[in-house]
Amino acid sequence: MRLLQVRLALKIDDREQIRQELEAVHDALRDVDVPALEAEAAGLEGDFRYRDGSFKQAAEAFDRQAALLRKEQRYPAMALSLGRAGEAYRKDGASCRSLDRFFRSGRSLFAQGDTSGSLEMIQSAMEAAVDCDQELPREQVRELFNEIRDVVKFNSPHPTPPPGDRLD
Repeated sequence: MRLLQVRLALKIDDREQIRQELEAVHDALRDVDVPALEAEAAGLEGDFRYRDGSFKQAAEAFDRQAALLRKEQRYPAMALSLGRAGEAYRKDGASCRSLDRFFRSGRSLFAQGDTSGSLEMIQSAMEAAVDCDQELPREQVRELFNEIRDVVKFNSPHPTPPPGDRLD
């Protein structure tokens, strides 16, 4: 019930009610082990912090949500949470963390067969890579992009042959 109240407070943008309800939710969940509810609460907290301009706290909440969803084996939702964390880290100016979250989201979506979603995350990772001075994550993003490109080419109904292989 409290999670619903948080959602409603977010819709009407009642910041004080959101704070109170989130605090009550955290208190209620402290003594129980229900990862699905904890994940939902973390996501709502991330939404609130993002709206409030507290991007680092939003990213950390989305990271918690992703970890809880992973524990519950809810991989599509986990990948989306990682993408949301990536966006919040980008807004916070943490380019390398942003790149990492977008990469992890893209890799997960690709493993689940969501090529389109994966490419969106990889594009965001490439944008974050511009401001990240670490070569390894940048190389990992390039490798994943190439792997996705190869799968898309292979599955294309009419693959375009290389210029030397054309039948004219």
